[in-house]
Amino acid sequence: THWRFFIKSRVFAAMDALGDAEQKSADVGDMLRRITAEFPQLVKSP
Repeated sequence: THWRFFIKSRVFAAMDALGDAEQKSADVGDMLRRITAEFPQLVKSP
């Protein structure tokens, strides 16, 4: 039963990591939007 628990804990850890990554990328997107809103001169369109 030990290996089954180990696999289960690995799966949950991977799911947590995926959730964290999704949250971080969402935070980064919000941050970039805020920066571009506050400093439009930084984002120069070609």
